[in-house]
Amino acid sequence: MLSFPWVPTNTDQQRLVLEVDFHRQAIKGHAEITVTPKSELQEIYLNCRQLKILQITVDRVPAKYTYQDPFCPVVTTPSPKNAAHHPQFRRNLIAALNVIGELAINIPPNVQRIKEVDGTVPKLTNGQQENGSQSDAPANPPIPPEPEYLQLVIAIDYVLDHPTAGVHFVMPHDADPYRHPHMHISTQTSEARLWMPCFDQLQQRCSWEIDIIIPRTESDAVPTKFQPSRDEEEDREREMIAVCSGTLLEQIVHPACQDKKIFSFYLEAPVMASSVTVAVGPFEVLPVPGWARRGQGGSEVPDEDLLEEGEEEEEDPGGFAFCLPERVEEMEYTLEFFAQAVESMEAYMTTSYPFSVFNMVFVEDNFNAVVTGATMAIVSTHLLLNEKIIDQVYDTRALLCRAFASQWFGHFIAPKNWNDMWLFVGLVNHATGDALKKIFGTNEHKYRMKQDIERVVQLDVNQPPLRPKDPDPDTCDKLLLTHFDPLSDPLSPRSQLLALKSPLVLHMLNRRFKILSKIIHNVGMSAISGELTSGLSTHKFFNVANKILKSEESTSDTPLKAFEGQWVDGSGCPKFCVKWAFNKKRMEVDFEVEQENSNKGGKAVAKPVQGNLVVRVQEPGGQYDWSIKLDGGPKNADSYNYKTKYKRIRTKGGKKAKKEESSEESSSDDSDSDSDETSEEEDLPPKKKAKKDEKSKPIAADTPASSQLTTDTHKPAVVVNTNLRALVFGAQDSGTFSLFGGSTDPQPEAETDTGGIASNFNFNISAPTTTSTFRLFEEKMDVDEPTSSQTEQYTHFDTTEITKSLTTSKLFFLHIDNPELKHRSNYEPDGTFMRKESMEEIQKRWEEVKGELTEDYKRKHK
Repeated sequence: MLSFPWVPTNTDQQRLVLEVDFHRQAIKGHAEITVTPKSELQEIYLNCRQLKILQITVDRVPAKYTYQDPFCPVVTTPSPKNAAHHPQFRRNLIAALNVIGELAINIPPNVQRIKEVDGTVPKLTNGQQENGSQSDAPANPPIPPEPEYLQLVIAIDYVLDHPTAGVHFVMPHDADPYRHPHMHISTQTSEARLWMPCFDQLQQRCSWEIDIIIPRTESDAVPTKFQPSRDEEEDREREMIAVCSGTLLEQIVHPACQDKKIFSFYLEAPVMASSVTVAVGPFEVLPVPGWARRGQGGSEVPDEDLLEEGEEEEEDPGGFAFCLPERVEEMEYTLEFFAQAVESMEAYMTTSYPFSVFNMVFVEDNFNAVVTGATMAIVSTHLLLNEKIIDQVYDTRALLCRAFASQWFGHFIAPKNWNDMWLFVGLVNHATGDALKKIFGTNEHKYRMKQDIERVVQLDVNQPPLRPKDPDPDTCDKLLLTHFDPLSDPLSPRSQLLALKSPLVLHMLNRRFKILSKIIHNVGMSAISGELTSGLSTHKFFNVANKILKSEESTSDTPLKAFEGQWVDGSGCPKFCVKWAFNKKRMEVDFEVEQENSNKGGKAVAKPVQGNLVVRVQEPGGQYDWSIKLDGGPKNADSYNYKTKYKRIRTKGGKKAKKEESSEESSSDDSDSDSDETSEEEDLPPKKKAKKDEKSKPIAADTPASSQLTTDTHKPAVVVNTNLRALVFGAQDSGTFSLFGGSTDPQPEAETDTGGIASNFNFNISAPTTTSTFRLFEEKMDVDEPTSSQTEQYTHFDTTEITKSLTTSKLFFLHIDNPELKHRSNYEPDGTFMRKESMEEIQKRWEEVKGELTEDYKRKHK
């Protein structure tokens, strides 16, 4: 299998000394690598690119070396290239990735490599040799002990000038002279070789000691060209800070140069070289929310108050966030949720945080949105939020949660081979989804999962399985087996497929076997005890799952093997087409399920799914689940017995009554729309009937407004003239009027229902027109306190005059039973409504009642 080249050494420890020069945009480094050979070695291969080697010694003895970057001939000559050269570039890239190391160091012959061991092989005595007797000689002579190899310390001095990848310097320029100078190392898997010589492989893990020499203040880091444009006093007060993977041991002023500082870090847990990252700049520091109260049951006291009260003086809180001076408020707002994320993540992992510290550094001009390293994460300032930004909240929180989850699976526990990368991507994203479910709620979680499933079906076409296997070249691309990190190219279809499908597979594993949390706990305990020194593989993961299943259920591992072959080793996603039809005679629902693969016609296609497909049926009596057995064929059919029973009701009263009853029942029962017979549900107990009425509330809410008005017992206090014909054509032509056009033939007169108040009115639109007018109320009537005589004045009136008035060409309202609305019923001879009060009186009255109306509206709205 093309995976990691075998390295005949064990890396015990690596020490780095980095001096950052902002003026030259360069790094001067010194690396000391302590290794223990496994066999007799003549050369040691290290990974190293874009570095200028100054000197190499082995145990303080100068050594010869050969340095050649295999990536230089990937794109040869600066001549114009086009898409036709892509196959050649790809072959060159695969060949370069298979190289063991770019830096070959010859071990000097005078370096002691083997530890001296006392004792030699026993020899025969003189008598035995003369007689030539072999009977007394031992049958199995003693085997000499294997040589014990001594540790070798390889020291390398190097310089990195104007790096093009891996290390990024952000400096002020003519367009932005006030930009803060800072530097960050953004490396991914197998990219640590871009800024230091090392064993840049996942299986080579060791502890780290790192010393970083940086300018003391921001003014010392700014180039001379931009010095006059800055406030020197402010720059002198703003200190430069170095942040690195590991725990900060000390910070001192450089003994030989007062303008520089030295930061010393130590990372005890063994991690790979790509897990080490560095950031330097004039950062502002804030404690990570929730970090100081980890393991204290979620205390509600803020971290700042804990520090002020002295509860954290004995032990450093260990979690800090760094940003540039102008972005402090945004960073504080962005990290408000992180306390909940920390608590959720530790509950998911079932183990405490594997390192002692965790730092987040927000920098500018970062290539990826988030780059993670052991104990820290480098985040782009584009992810910072404020109170006005709401569209980016979910994405920002998801990326920060993913960076924190990768501390367990990715840095503390590393993959064993490249084809095991899917497992770590799935565990990190599944843990992130669990944390976001607690932050945003279950509905948002289900909505996002539905979107992920639809996207996976679109992407999983002509794609290899999650765990591609060698040596079949038709099944998998060699580049996926040699080197593939989804974070290096997050927008590629393969990276998106791994990021979406891997957590969904683990979600199905947990839903089916309910053992994911136990697997994670066992793997974490094995990593803490040092059993996973070579990394975690897919084989090891499912072996742990098999042991848990056997111990709990005492069953074979056949179901788990089938699951692994279906979703991990097989490509494509099953697509189901479910058809159903209701059989009224047999009272059954017939189902037909068709199954096909999204990667139809591809390579290493997964077998059809076998098992039970649960279908939920919504009946008037409730919800029922029905399982359809899938036998692995393209089609499966089954029938479901309808649970709700009906009985036929015989009605009386002729066809008209039957039609009315049928219309009422059809509006309340939508379960049997195909039936042409009138039906009614059987009598239910009171409790079930109350539950059914409660469930039917949304249906009642959708009924037309007209049906609500007809059942309203409130008597209307308004009578409206609906003679639209008179409004449009005048009283002389007040015949039948059709609002939407159509026939204008005379229609039979209908009885007008006015709610019982004006039932003695005869709104005859063909009544003769009259020009007489009337006043319903006296003009000087006291509106506030009507007397009995006044009430009689507007309860006894001449209906003939009102009927004649209603045939005019004006639409008006008569407030008959409310004396307070008298002023709205004054009908003038010119055919208009008007108020008798002046505008000043109306305005004064409005100012008096406005406050009361506002309070009443607020009370009702609340």
